[in-house]
Amino acid sequence: MVIVREGHGEAQAIEKLVARVGRDLGLVPDVFASLSANPRIVISSPETAVRAARVAARYRPDAILLTADLDDGCPADVAPRWAQAVRSEGLSMPVALVLFHREYETLALSVADSLAGMQLLPGVVLDAGVSA
Repeated sequence: MVIVREGHGEAQAIEKLVARVGRDLGLVPDVFASLSANPRIVISSPETAVRAARVAARYRPDAILLTADLDDGCPADVAPRWAQAVRSEGLSMPVALVLFHREYETLALSVADSLAGMQLLPGVVLDAGVSA
């Protein structure tokens, strides 16, 4: 799998999330390339999503994961058009396009309640009063 992600804040975070979800599903995803944003592959439009998919496809992966922060944009408004543009490329591998409202970290908001009181790292416990 090749992951195209933005910036340094997501460095290793998305890769770890993919590995953890894969493990929970009984899969072992092989993330062999993770491309951070640069002027060639920043995803901000249908055209740049296609460009990012093309760059990732050069690695000949089994799958591609494209991610982008939309800041204040709404993923529901742009995702169908962007996904159709990527689909129309007819790439030979599956491509997932994941768009975040504001930041990657917003994924944690949907599970904050279930994490309350759990040990996240050795010595790090999320306060039981935290909720989304």
